[in-house]
Amino acid sequence: MQLRLPVFILPPLLCIVCSMANVFAIEEFKDVKTIQKLPMIEADVAYAHTRTRGETCELIGPGELMETRSFALNLTDRDRRDTTRRPPSARHPLFTVGLSIDSEDQGDLPRLSRSRILNYVDEHFVVIQARVRQDLLDRKLYFHHRPIAVTTQFSSPRLSVAFEPVIANSVQEFHSLGLFTSETKKLKPENLRTLVLLLKNNTVVGSLVRSQYNYAFIQGVPDKTGKSLEHHIFVTSENRQRLNYLAAYHVPRRQRDCSILGAVVITDYDSSGIFPKTSATKSYALRADQTFSLAEIIKFCEQQGYQNGFESNLDTVLAAVVNQKLKPSVPSN
Repeated sequence: MQLRLPVFILPPLLCIVCSMANVFAIEEFKDVKTIQKLPMIEADVAYAHTRTRGETCELIGPGELMETRSFALNLTDRDRRDTTRRPPSARHPLFTVGLSIDSEDQGDLPRLSRSRILNYVDEHFVVIQARVRQDLLDRKLYFHHRPIAVTTQFSSPRLSVAFEPVIANSVQEFHSLGLFTSETKKLKPENLRTLVLLLKNNTVVGSLVRSQYNYAFIQGVPDKTGKSLEHHIFVTSENRQRLNYLAAYHVPRRQRDCSILGAVVITDYDSSGIFPKTSATKSYALRADQTFSLAEIIKFCEQQGYQNGFESNLDTVLAAVVNQKLKPSVPSN
């Protein structure tokens, strides 16, 4: 004899399952910060950087793997101090940053530490990384908003090394504004795949050092298997007047292979007067496949009928570049 459940029992069971799914979703994404509009005016951008001091790039200490594809609860010291429940994350590399010191500035370095400083910048690079999570129901990948940084050597890039103070200070000027999404009610992995970072950079302008702000945007696109995200990296330049679509990530062998290579000058030293504490950028080079002027992007948004421009349609514009629906008017060399 076949046992049949009473019909009136099935709807309550379905309601329980749906309620549990909603609870999981709420709990899973509760520590994820999102934004719906990109600050564009200089004063708003500067304020956004100031108010996100708590979302600065977290540093990985020495002796760790440069990246981790397996998921873990604790990736950084901040994680280990945080006792709240949260999903595990992995560390995926996004882009690399290298430094150089021009020959005319090398003579200004302290004689006692000159060779050590030059050797350090010649031998090390930084990897900016994303926290990647899997959602609890469908195991779809998405970003958490807090970025991570690792420094390592060109000659031995598998393991991390300790940050020098001057590098740590620069890297911690990378702040996360959050994950860009137009969704305001029900978050899901598909709308948590556009990460917005804001970098404050002290830049040499003539005889002065001024603060400039530029963005890094990371858009994650699932590969054909759905088990990995392809990372598409965009960095603004010229005080956010140009958008650069960077070449795909690879482990650099030398300085010029880095995604971003900055020529720096040392602006301050520790109490000994020997070891660098802060620096400023004279110039930098980007390994970009394509570059767009802000005017080109604004025109594209107008042609497509996007409401409220680039700042409210960031994810759509980036996707248009990735899918070759938006191409630069002047091809990159």
